[in-house]
Amino acid sequence: MIKRYTHQAAEPIVSALLLEQGFVVARASSLESGYHLTANKNNVNARLLIKHLQFDECYKNSLLPYQVYKIKAFPNGKHDSITLQHVDFIIGYNLLDNSFACVPVDVYHNQGIACFHSKEGLRHEYFNSWDELHTFTSSDILPIVK
Repeated sequence: MIKRYTHQAAEPIVSALLLEQGFVVARASSLESGYHLTANKNNVNARLLIKHLQFDECYKNSLLPYQVYKIKAFPNGKHDSITLQHVDFIIGYNLLDNSFACVPVDVYHNQGIACFHSKEGLRHEYFNSWDELHTFTSSDILPIVK
């Protein structure tokens, strides 16, 4: 039984999932980097912060026919300007049901906690999907030349 979630427990699992998707994965070289992993594809690096994809207790007695999750992107759950400044995506992973959410950091632009529905509903497009990360690292996107 898992007693306490740590990103260290989720990192190897998330890394394996990313490798299956064709990404080259590396751990951050320093604790001060602000992110845990990088995922590279088409010579584009995405910096990933691994967090707990928690069951949202606010929906515990909900009549919704599917699970609702949340990810706290900030240590205290409140938005700050420092924590995510070097991060491109938050990857929430749930060790109990092996689900994940790959969330662009701009979702947390003005909030510290975001809610995710596992089916239709709020931010369901991030649940168990790498689509946003694939788009971010797509070679179809041309850099802006000044």
